[in-house]
Amino acid sequence: YTMAPVPTSETKQVEIKPPSFATSLSTWVTILIRLLLISGVLLPNDLYEWLYSSTVVRSVLIDPIFTIHHVQEAVAIRNVSKNAARFASAYLGHETGNSRIHLPPLVLAAAESFLHYAQHYQHIAMSLLVLLVDFFIAFSLESITWHVFHKEFVRDDYREDTNLEKMDPRIKPELVHVFPVSLKSQSMLRLPWLPLRIAQMYFCNPITVLAGSGAPMSSCFQSIRVLLLLEALVEACKEKGSIVWTSFAVALAVYWDVHAIVFIIPILLWQQRRVRSCLLLFLLFSAALQGLSLLLVGKDDYLSIVAATHFHTFRLRGLSPSLTTIWYLGMQVFLRFRAYFTCLLGGVPYLTIVPTTIRLYKYPTVLVAIFWFLGVLFRPPGTLYSL
Repeated sequence: YTMAPVPTSETKQVEIKPPSFATSLSTWVTILIRLLLISGVLLPNDLYEWLYSSTVVRSVLIDPIFTIHHVQEAVAIRNVSKNAARFASAYLGHETGNSRIHLPPLVLAAAESFLHYAQHYQHIAMSLLVLLVDFFIAFSLESITWHVFHKEFVRDDYREDTNLEKMDPRIKPELVHVFPVSLKSQSMLRLPWLPLRIAQMYFCNPITVLAGSGAPMSSCFQSIRVLLLLEALVEACKEKGSIVWTSFAVALAVYWDVHAIVFIIPILLWQQRRVRSCLLLFLLFSAALQGLSLLLVGKDDYLSIVAATHFHTFRLRGLSPSLTTIWYLGMQVFLRFRAYFTCLLGGVPYLTIVPTTIRLYKYPTVLVAIFWFLGVLFRPPGTLYSL
């Protein structure tokens, strides 16, 4: 007779296929919790109002520009102005750079549609929209992780494992990384589970839940521009991704936030053979969006409104409290030095783009991470949600 094999640590283990983000239990539990928060069943509205009445809580969670309160302020300014029928009158003081409204015209026009409902229903409609946007953001994170890591990480991981096997056991490190991600089953975090974990880290994060389920006056739609940018990156990293959708999504993201233009560099690096077509389509869609804004506000006020909506973050005055270094410096700097530090802090992040791209042009994913954190540090208002 033959003896049964003794099980060893090298016995091949049964692989457990990770679930997708859409079918994961944690995803639907988080959705249920957020629906209860939106409906006011889990926590009373008075507690919500007390929590978001704190300036500290609002400044670390919410971008005050992308809120229903900011839209209501724009409508109120237009109603009390002399030319209430003109859309541009919402940007009162834009000629002198003192406009309190910084939403781009097309975004402001679209957001005003929520004001036709009562305040309670405004909050519910906006919160449900943000919940849907957050779901697609997490889904996009899972998708981009699959495409990027299968294209770049698997190759590097195989090469690293091969080199480790050739290394002398006397000098071979016991733990190569603090949090090793590998194809092997002995790894602390295996590659097949990584896309799901990244999506869960965003969607199930308390900061994401609190930022998207705020009080009625603090209903914030800041996550929409994040979704637009991620959609552009997801399509760009695919081998046969839609170049039209990539260009349109990044053009919308840049229209929402001019700092997003730096992400056109990794997108073009991913496109490789379609660089010229992608760049031309991006310029075409950007020109179309600006043309629609020109028709909406009029040619007389267009340039000053563009400066008030797209370039207000480069200034050191009129900034709301946030986590960025620019706001802290703006509180302390003397008036005669303000122009100098405005140019310095506004230009330093962009001076690093060219050398960083030259050094890391083979790693577009790393460029995306670097540009994202530069934007968080130097683009006011910085929030925990941005991180």
